[in-house]
Amino acid sequence: MRFPRFAAYSATAVLAAGLLTLGGSATASADEEAVSMKCKTDMFCLYYQSAYKGGIADYAGGIMQYTSAIKFSGSGGQVNNNSAAVKLRDKSYHVHACQYYNYDGWCFKVWKYGTEGEGGPIGYSDWPELPASRKNAFSSHNFYR
Repeated sequence: MRFPRFAAYSATAVLAAGLLTLGGSATASADEEAVSMKCKTDMFCLYYQSAYKGGIADYAGGIMQYTSAIKFSGSGGQVNNNSAAVKLRDKSYHVHACQYYNYDGWCFKVWKYGTEGEGGPIGYSDWPELPASRKNAFSSHNFYR
C-alpha cells in the first residue's frame, strides 16, 4: 500500500516541480527582460535593435564619448554606432544624439517626452526604428532645453 501512494505522490511532485521550474523560469526571464528593457522616467534610452529590442543603454545625462567600455545591458555589445531605436522619457529636456564624439558632426534631435513634434503621434520622443541615415550612427549625446 505504501508503494502506490509514494509512486503517485512522487509522480505528482515531479510533474508539478517540472512545470513550476519550466514555467517559472521562462516567465521570470521574460518579465525581467521586459522590466529591464523599459525606459524609465527622466532617462534617454538607446536600444540595440529596432522595436526596442535587444540590449538597452539608459542615461540621465549627456555622454561625450561612447567608449568601448560603454555597452548595452543584455545583448548588443558596444553602444558606439550600434543604436537602432531610441526613447526619451524626460519631460524637461530634449536630447541631441550626435554623429561624433564631443557632440560633433550632425546631431539628431529627440524631443522631450510629451511634446508634439512634426510627424509623430506624441512627438519625436519615441523612435522604434531610426531613419536609415541615423541608425547605428551615434557616438555621443547631450541633454538641452
